[in-house]
Amino acid sequence: MNQVLTAKLKLLTTPEQFQALRQTQLAYRDALNYVSQYSFAHGKKSNQQWLQRECYDEIRVRCGLPAQMACNVPRQVGATYKGLWTKARKNAEQRKAGRTKKRFKGLDQAPHYVCPTLAYNFHRDYSLKGGQQVSILTLGGRVIVPYTGYHKHVALIERGAKIGAAKLWYDKPKKRFYVLISLEVEVADPTPQTHQRVIGVDVGQRYLAVVGRLDNGASFFAGKEVRAKADRHASQWAFAELHGFLAYKALLSDSMAVKVDADYTSQACPTCGYTCEANRPKKGLLFECQNCHYTLHADLIGARNVALRTLLLRQDWMSTGVLSVRPGASSPDTSDREAKAARLLRYAELRWSPDASPAPSGLGSN
Repeated sequence: MNQVLTAKLKLLTTPEQFQALRQTQLAYRDALNYVSQYSFAHGKKSNQQWLQRECYDEIRVRCGLPAQMACNVPRQVGATYKGLWTKARKNAEQRKAGRTKKRFKGLDQAPHYVCPTLAYNFHRDYSLKGGQQVSILTLGGRVIVPYTGYHKHVALIERGAKIGAAKLWYDKPKKRFYVLISLEVEVADPTPQTHQRVIGVDVGQRYLAVVGRLDNGASFFAGKEVRAKADRHASQWAFAELHGFLAYKALLSDSMAVKVDADYTSQACPTCGYTCEANRPKKGLLFECQNCHYTLHADLIGARNVALRTLLLRQDWMSTGVLSVRPGASSPDTSDREAKAARLLRYAELRWSPDASPAPSGLGSN
C-alpha cells in the first residue's frame, strides 16, 4: 500500500536567498488576501476557475507573482471558501434540527490570511537536486539552496520516493525557512503477524498523549504547549495534526496507527464495564467507578479503553483477514449510526485484566 508522509527540510540560505524567499512569501500572502476580498465582494464564491479568470492578471501585476504561483492562489482561496460553505451548511442543518443555537460566523467577513506559508508544485516551481539541494522559485527567479532534514526522510528522498507538492514555511521566532514536502512511499501491507503489539493512546489538552500498555505500564506526555496553541487559535487543529504525526511516525517505525471510536473512553470502567459521567467527577483527572470503585488517572483509563478496543479490532482482523479501520482512513466516528451503535455495544463487553497482557472477555491472548 502507499502512505503519504511529510518531510520537513531546513533550508540553509544565504542572506540574499533569505530575503528573496521572504519577499516571495509576503507577496503570495498579499495575493491571497486580495483574492479573498474579491471573492467576498462577489458573493463569497468558491469556484476556483472563476476566481482564476477574474484575478489572475491582477495578482500577477499587483503582487509580481510568477505564473504558477498566480494559479495556486485562486485554488487555495477557493478551497478556503468551499470549506467555510460546508461548515455553514452543516451549522444550518444543526440549527434546524435544534442541536445548536449558535450561528456560524465564518462567512461574516472575508477570510484574512496571516501566515505567509507558500504552496509549490513539484517540477513546476520547485525541484530537488543532488547533494541535498532544492531549486525553488522566487519573485526574482529560481534559487538553489542546500537543505538538511530528518535522516529517514532524506533517505526516502534519495531512494526515489514519489515527490508531491510542497509548502515553504517560515519559522519566525528562529528566522529559518523550511520546505515541507509530500512524499508517497510504498510499504508492505500490514498483517496480524507483523503487527502483534498493541498500545492505546489517549490525546487531550492537559496531557498531549497518555499511553496505556497491555503490561499495565503507562507513559504521560505533557500538553501545555498544545493547549496554549489551541486556545490562541480557538480551534482543535493541533490534535488533528497530532493524529497525522502519529500515523507517519508509526510508519517510520514499521508500525501503524489506527483510530477507534473515542466515545465514553474516559467514562467507562475497564474492569467492570460500568459507564456514566459520574465516574469522572467534574470531568477532572480522577476516575472513580461508581459501581466497583476502581480508581485511576482518567486519561489512563481512556488509553486503556482505547487499547481494549484496538485488541478487538485486531481480533476481527485475525479472523477475517481484513482490517476494518485502515491506517490513514477516516475516523470511525464518522460512520453510520447503526454500525457505530453495534461497535459501542461490543466495546461494553471488554474488560481489563489486572494481570500483565490482559485478554479481554471473549478474546484470546495476544
